Amino acid sequence: MLPQRKNVRLQHFDYHANGYYFITICCLDKRSLLGTLHQGEIHVSLDGQHLLEEMFSLERTLRGISVYDYVIMPNHFHLVVEIQRKEGETGMGVSGFVRLLKGNVTKRSGKSLWQRGYYEHVVRQDESLQEIVQYMKNNPRRWELRHSGDKDILW
Repeated sequence: MLPQRKNVRLQHFDYHANGYYFITICCLDKRSLLGTLHQGEIHVSLDGQHLLEEMFSLERTLRGISVYDYVIMPNHFHLVVEIQRKEGETGMGVSGFVRLLKGNVTKRSGKSLWQRGYYEHVVRQDESLQEIVQYMKNNPRRWELRHSGDKDILW
């Protein structure tokens, strides 16, 4: 039996609501499956390429959801998605988007890639959005500084 997980989502918050959402999805056992970093630049693996293709395929096909920014790291990735719909228009929320993305990439790669669940943060202010984007841009350099010399990087 799996251990009981604590619900980290905000109670009484509608994750279908218009706004920005900062999402982090980690690889199973923190394995470096999505690529390698060299001089602050990610060189995506085949699995990383599948992730990119599926992320933008979903953006094209799902109404009201767009990828605002993203960064792929060796064993996880961050993305900011924007949900923007007209009043009364319905569509997929954050959890549905993540479920589809993880499932589609898993099908394409033919193996289990992902840790259970995901992390999200509801972005509430413009300055917070810019801080998150800056964090994502700096992430590859910070990773290399922390893990220089490591072969199998765990963060």
